[in-house]
Amino acid sequence: MVFARKRDETAISTPVVVTAVTGENLEKQGIDNLTELPQMVPQLQIQTNGSGFGGSITLRGVSSPTSSVAIDQAVSLNLDGVTVSYGGVVRMGFFDVQQIEVLKGPQALFFGKNASGGIISLRSAGPTEEFESRAKVSYEFGAEEIVGEAYVAGPINEVLGARLAVRYTDQEGYIENIIPVGTPGTFGPANKFGPGTEEIAARGTLRFEPNDVFSAEFKLGYTMSRDNAAYMQLQRIACPYGIPAPPGAIPGAQDCSADDRVERSDLDPTLAALDPRFGDGVPFEDIEQILGTLDINYNLTDAISINSVTGYYDLRYELVDAASFGLPLLSSASLIEKSTWSEEIRVFSENSGRFNWMFGGFFQLDEFSTVGTTVIGRAAAPVLVLPTTSFSIDSTTVSGSRPGHVRLDRYSRTIGRCAVHLRKKEAGHCFSRPIDSGSAHREPSRPT
Repeated sequence: MVFARKRDETAISTPVVVTAVTGENLEKQGIDNLTELPQMVPQLQIQTNGSGFGGSITLRGVSSPTSSVAIDQAVSLNLDGVTVSYGGVVRMGFFDVQQIEVLKGPQALFFGKNASGGIISLRSAGPTEEFESRAKVSYEFGAEEIVGEAYVAGPINEVLGARLAVRYTDQEGYIENIIPVGTPGTFGPANKFGPGTEEIAARGTLRFEPNDVFSAEFKLGYTMSRDNAAYMQLQRIACPYGIPAPPGAIPGAQDCSADDRVERSDLDPTLAALDPRFGDGVPFEDIEQILGTLDINYNLTDAISINSVTGYYDLRYELVDAASFGLPLLSSASLIEKSTWSEEIRVFSENSGRFNWMFGGFFQLDEFSTVGTTVIGRAAAPVLVLPTTSFSIDSTTVSGSRPGHVRLDRYSRTIGRCAVHLRKKEAGHCFSRPIDSGSAHREPSRPT
């Protein structure tokens, strides 16, 4: 069974190109990350941005750029009925999955905006009729990664069921940082191996079903991940003159071969006087994501039902990193915050005749903000250039749809109309000026 048209039906009866993968098949193939899903779905590519909370989903060659976290994707993720169009959501905890469906081609009629290339619909596992529990632990020797997962599910009473699933990942890393300690112009390093990651994810589910007419399911998921930032994973391998070329090269430390060995310094710890987000100068990337859904179903009659899906998504992303192939030349600190509320209501028919219909409405309120500071040079230098940017986007989306499905003798056809109204309000500024490294206070000049 698939849910491609917002109702349970067989894949063969669905007039949509859909690839369905069950959670059991994902486990058999050892897929525990959404970026590995293309191994089982042709024409699909999923990537995360190397620096910054960006990501990209490409389906049949249709995608959006990864460079800006403020850009909605042409291929969106639908997580337990809530559509999230920001590419970075692919980093949210991928575990305890019931089924994934990849819908290829435009899906605006059923999923609204940001579905011009298709939709990846993920449904997590729910409560079971009988008590179940399971735990598993795995270890990967190359990166020294340990992964643990567990869940417990079952009925609480005759009308209420629950499920709790957790996942923990800790990875030391397989890339060695060989920068000599005490090298002039360098700091640290605190991390001798990378990419070092730690992730904690949990999801709780409650299902209330007092009778055959009404049911409600509430899910709340949380993911926290931390790693030692992107440049720990970049290795210099091009040395046209036999030695590492500037900028940032450290003679004698780099061997210019792809051997999983890098030369990477931490940031100047005195940068915290210019911006407290730089902290102690140790690079890191912190991501916190929350996703909550409330799915309510009510059967008005034997043939007409109403469905309501309320969603909430919250993101906090913080990055401190330096563009470094040795010496820290360009240091940056950024903060991204985003929250989204959405509500979708559908009234639809479920009869055995030739024609079924649906009326739907959708409302979404989205708030997005980002601020970043970039330091060119070192805090000990006499002059620094600090381009600082910040902007925010508040948007409201209202849409409606009225699709219908006609079943004829030899084929079926879906017809309908979808209208979307989107209002955005943007604000921001950018300033840069050389400042005295001895001053810990700065004021913006010439805002634009």
